[in-house]
Order: sequence, then C-alpha cells, then structure tokens
Amino acid sequence: MVGPVRAFRSSFGRVLAGGMMLVAGLSLVLTAADGGLPALARTGGVPALVATATWALFWRPELEVSDGGLTVRNVFRTIHVPWPCVRRVSTTWTLRLETTDGPVSVWATPIGGVWAARRDDPAAGGVAGAAARATEERLEALRDAGYLAGHTLQEVHVTIRWHVGLIAALVALATWVWLGTMLG
Repeated sequence: MVGPVRAFRSSFGRVLAGGMMLVAGLSLVLTAADGGLPALARTGGVPALVATATWALFWRPELEVSDGGLTVRNVFRTIHVPWPCVRRVSTTWTLRLETTDGPVSVWATPIGGVWAARRDDPAAGGVAGAAARATEERLEALRDAGYLAGHTLQEVHVTIRWHVGLIAALVALATWVWLGTMLG
C-alpha cells in the first residue's frame, strides 16, 4: 500500500446543501402543520424535489483517491478510473481527468474562483487544486513503486455506474410536483 484513502468534496457545496435541505424540511413541516395532508399533497413535492436535487448536486459528489484508483461520484453516475487509465490531470473550472477512455470531470471539486480557473494552476484551485495534487502525487508514488509497470491498456478500463435510484427519485418527485399543480 502506498497511501491512505483521501476524499475530496466541496465544503461550500455541503454548507449550501445543508441550508437548502433545512429550509425544504422546515417548509414540509410547516405546510403539513398548516394545511394537513391535502396541502402537503398539493405543494409538498416542491420542497422535497429541491431538497433531493440539492443533496444530489452539492452534498453527495466526491472524489476518492486510493491505491486502487480514482472513484468519481458525480451527480448522476459514479466513475471508477484505475490508475493505468490516467493520462493527465487538469483544473480548468473543476478537476478534469484525461483518461485512456476519454475525459472525466469531477463535479465535487470546483475551482477556487474565476481567476484560478483561467490560470489552469492546480496550486491556486482550492478543492480542485488539492485534489489534483493528491491525484498526481499518488500516481507518481504508484509508478515509482512499480505497481503500474505491468498493466496494458487492454487490461483495464474506466467503469461507469449510473445512479438509477436517484434518477428514479427525481422523476417521481417531479411527477409529484406536476400532480400537485393539477390538484391546486
């Protein structure tokens, strides 16, 4: 083993998501208390959809750096990038991995402002910069230890797993919102 597992996510995104989920939850409670189940059936879908979408967009995304590769949990899918697939790491707007199977953008690692993004400088990029440095350091350490020497491109590939449950939940909540407009 070369190093510990490291996880990167946006702190600002988590604060934003936590605040929005709190407001949405409070809205549901107040709606139910004021108008009961009929009011909740009519308008409860909106805060439920907002809370779920906010959680998916800003709380859940993450980049995990481990000896086994990079696990990128974006909004609608999780992408596992084995180390032999990594070609280049950049930080324009967010961490971006150039892989043998195509580019992978990391939603969880936004760059630290417009000027940092324009410079494509990992040192200036907040979460993206820290994640880029950790990724490059782990890749270099694995190469130096000889762990990547025996792999060929035909042996390993990027794998993608769609978040089917989340997508179904968002569709169901959007349907609830639509049906609520029909009831009101």
